[in-house]
Amino acid sequence: MKNKLIFITLIMMLISSCSWFGEQEISVPAGITADSIEYEQYGSCVTECNQCEVNCLDEIYYTKAITGENKDTCDSITSPTLQQECKYMLLATEAVSELNKDKCLMLIEDQQENCLVHVSAEIALQSQSIDKCAESPDVVRCQNIYYMDVAVTENNTTYCDNLSEEKKEICYTIVQE
Repeated sequence: MKNKLIFITLIMMLISSCSWFGEQEISVPAGITADSIEYEQYGSCVTECNQCEVNCLDEIYYTKAITGENKDTCDSITSPTLQQECKYMLLATEAVSELNKDKCLMLIEDQQENCLVHVSAEIALQSQSIDKCAESPDVVRCQNIYYMDVAVTENNTTYCDNLSEEKKEICYTIVQE
């Protein structure tokens, strides 16, 4: 009887243990705290995809670097491609916030135009003059960004009327929300 009781107790302990069901304790990665949203997202990612902790961690570091505008966090990314993309994204963000077209030229060629368009659009927005879009490599795209941003900022759908039909619908939807 005593052996049965010990055996039943051991079985109950095993059943109540998370490891019995295949769940694992997920360690807290460097640069992330256990009570943060990043850790929660990382834990969910690891649990969902089983065996891809590195990919999950890279995604968390990428998001954390971009939202916190912290280039050092990009260095924690193990994927060289994603790490480079992270640094380029931050450089482009910096270029726009500083209205510095020269920083766009430090990006790889296929990202330079996009950066230059956004810097031109930001210059137009800050000067409240769409004429500044004439300096953009893609004037129409710059103007679309300008009209969309002004429509949203001023909560005024009349600016949406300057966009193509497809973009008009999106603009109306965003402004009316």
